[in-house]
Amino acid sequence: NDKVLDLCSAPGGKSLALLDRAKIKLTACDLSETRLSQLRENFARLGYENDSSITIKQIDARIAQTEFPPESFDLVLLDAPCSSLGTIQRNPELRWRFKIDQLSEYAALQKSILKAAQTLVAPQGHLLYAVCSFAKKEREAVDLLRQDKNWLLKEEKLTYPGEQNLFDGGYYA
Repeated sequence: NDKVLDLCSAPGGKSLALLDRAKIKLTACDLSETRLSQLRENFARLGYENDSSITIKQIDARIAQTEFPPESFDLVLLDAPCSSLGTIQRNPELRWRFKIDQLSEYAALQKSILKAAQTLVAPQGHLLYAVCSFAKKEREAVDLLRQDKNWLLKEEKLTYPGEQNLFDGGYYA
């Protein structure tokens, strides 16, 4: 019966994986109503459309702390918006779409969302930060927590596309 917040949750794959593995009270949020409708469709397709333990909200994750009481979730999952550089093998057009200065924009966004997310984690709770990028700039948000003596980094992992027989690369902490 853990309370779980999935920020930036659409289209819902990680939320659905959690629901399949544990009895949780899930709050799934995203900024985009279009993406939330995809999330709702995916939940319905898998039989979760009338599940009373699930709440879906449209919110801006940068101000999530204004939507929920402090320290109200046992687990906060933040799969942050990112450059998606880790998916370059299956999205080769990224080579032409991506601009290097976007990394700074994503890093600033990730830091602001992470600051909001950390206020929502209950004592002894967990925060999972993930990006589908291997760029150093997009891992800097975690440095905020490294500098805070109230947080303990239990694990982090960085992978590159094609490494360890993985198709995508990414980072989590």
